[in-house]
Amino acid sequence: MSKPQLPSVKGAAWLRHYKPSGICPPDAALLMLGLGALTGAATGAVGYYGGYATSFLGGLGFVLLVAIGRCGGCLGLIAGLIYGLLVIAVLGFGYPILLGGIVGYTIWLIAKKWKCRNPIWAGLIAFACGAVAYGIFAAMTLLLAGGIHETSYLTKLIELPSTSGWMYLIVAVDALLLIGTSALVAGSMVSDAPFCEECQTWYHKPVSRDYPIEIAEPLIRALETGFVEGPEMPTVSAQTFPRLYLSLQKCPCERGSFRLSTTLHWQETKVEKGQTKTEAKSEAWFTTMVSPDLGWKLDKVLFEASKAP
Repeated sequence: MSKPQLPSVKGAAWLRHYKPSGICPPDAALLMLGLGALTGAATGAVGYYGGYATSFLGGLGFVLLVAIGRCGGCLGLIAGLIYGLLVIAVLGFGYPILLGGIVGYTIWLIAKKWKCRNPIWAGLIAFACGAVAYGIFAAMTLLLAGGIHETSYLTKLIELPSTSGWMYLIVAVDALLLIGTSALVAGSMVSDAPFCEECQTWYHKPVSRDYPIEIAEPLIRALETGFVEGPEMPTVSAQTFPRLYLSLQKCPCERGSFRLSTTLHWQETKVEKGQTKTEAKSEAWFTTMVSPDLGWKLDKVLFEASKAP
């Protein structure tokens, strides 16, 4: 089964994307900066000691692979190379990304609590707090370790001097990963979380239902006309493919708009080496803001009256 074709909605008059208002109360910005800097400092300090754990894990694996390589010859060498690449990808890149994610997520939590819906401000503050985290880490490496190192400390395994040009490059990449992740996580989460300006609160968690693909046409008509044709809306969710998954987010009060997201799910069957395999596929169709009047109608017809089995 190939991917089914859905009506094109590009440029449709009813299609409205959510855009943050850009409002960030001054007290929210100050708290994000102050508490975020404290979080960054704590993350940098904890990250310094956590780096020894990543270095230990990487070194332990290399010791085991050396022993295996002595017996495995060429296969052992290949296994060692694969393991080395995995260590670099998971620990070398993953560890600073993890630290940056902690800082960025903390900024998002503060932004959510104090109703800051400006992704640019959130990203810039997280960038600064990520810089604080790396600054504390760098200061501790200079004072306690006597030289500069990257957060994962993997270069200790190859005894790369802290004054090496390669070390400076690795440290620069490491810092960019941590600081950049902080800004990206905070900014993207604030941007993706809809805030209801009419109710001055965040939207509820989305409610989802899945339907046969035949719902596509009546759904489009409802969005175009503002009229929900109840009898023509499929109300029974049979477990067949292709299907449409609908997700609706409500504003806590009746004055707010709704956010409707749709995703197409289908299955593709192919033959590989004489065996038939079925692979599940999915693709976003559209996401739009819906007027309060139409949103409540869709909620009643599609999300309250129809229950997925």
